[in-house]
Amino acid sequence: LIGGPIALATFLYMYGLTLSKKTGNLTITNFSTVIIGYIISILRYGEKPDLIGILGSILIFVGIILVLIKK
Repeated sequence: LIGGPIALATFLYMYGLTLSKKTGNLTITNFSTVIIGYIISILRYGEKPDLIGILGSILIFVGIILVLIKK
């Protein structure tokens, strides 16, 4: 069950490397692991979602999408 999200995070990390050699693009795609880890902690360990965690995940997700669109 955990292998899928980790594989996705690894794919996004490698995709970030191929976008360009700019460290900003690589850094923001590396934050995808934060979102995946937060989802795992909610689903597997029963952590209750809080406002700051949800807003942070949304902002990271939007940032990743913007970086991937701009490519």
